Amino acid sequence: MSKPVRLPSKPSPSKHKRQVTPYSPQDWDSRFVLGRLHQYSTPQDIYSPKSMGVKSRPRPLQRAGGFPARRAENASNKNLGTKQRQSQCFSARGQQRAANPKAESDNLITQRTVNMLRKEVVYLWSANGVASEYQKAYFESISHLQMAPYIQALAVEIDKLYNRNSPVQGLNKVIKKREAHIEKLRNAQEVDEAEAREDLNRLRDLTLAVGESATNMRKQLVNNCGSSKDQRIKKIKRLPIMYEGTNYLIKMMSDTEFLSESGYGKIFAIRRLNDPFLLAAANPQAVTKGTSKRTQITVLKQKESTAELPVSSQLLKRIKA
Repeated sequence: MSKPVRLPSKPSPSKHKRQVTPYSPQDWDSRFVLGRLHQYSTPQDIYSPKSMGVKSRPRPLQRAGGFPARRAENASNKNLGTKQRQSQCFSARGQQRAANPKAESDNLITQRTVNMLRKEVVYLWSANGVASEYQKAYFESISHLQMAPYIQALAVEIDKLYNRNSPVQGLNKVIKKREAHIEKLRNAQEVDEAEAREDLNRLRDLTLAVGESATNMRKQLVNNCGSSKDQRIKKIKRLPIMYEGTNYLIKMMSDTEFLSESGYGKIFAIRRLNDPFLLAAANPQAVTKGTSKRTQITVLKQKESTAELPVSSQLLKRIKA
């Protein structure tokens, strides 16, 4: 009997497929291959938050009704006194700040910035010879501002000081120029009429410039106060213009008295006191109408004081303003 002939079998499709490595039942990913799920265990899961060291954020406490515990406490503490409610509010704010270290660090950085800017502006004031009265008045004028506008005001003042266009710098600059010119007049011995006229007109201009610079400086402080009803504005308007420990506006009333006995007094009629703009020299005849005997005696001695030192209309308007 002949053996049966074995026909060649068809190639199995499984042989052409990619060989898949078997998965153990303990592996978590085996559920996708074997189609079955085993009991989940947190310690065995390497991707769990606890295994990776991630701490979960605590949730706020909830009461039975679903409202937050803080609202429930506030509702239950309505019958408490005002001081007790305030103490609880302050303690809650302290807890919020402690729970929010970023806000606390931002406040710390802001305070350090303010202290740094204050030291910088005080250093620049001292380097430019600014009086302490102005420094106190400036800080008082911006004390009502909040943190951001306060920092901006200090930064603007520092920028003006560096660029040398601050009103207080302009005032000190004009005062120094006037003092130097007065010293020049004091040391002059013999002058002619043309030179004397030029020097005294220069003195008028510098005296007027001091008054205008003082007004601009006070306007800056008034603008910093903001509201026109602020009580600090009255103090600012009465702020003395201090220079080397003296009120310079009062000093200007008497620091030209030496001119009446100098070579300038022989050419023009100059009062000894209360004439910083030398208006008496513009009309010599009006000087004799003064009630002061000292003034009349001084004019009688100035027999040669016949020249006039007129005041321009533009300068007169600036003086009256």
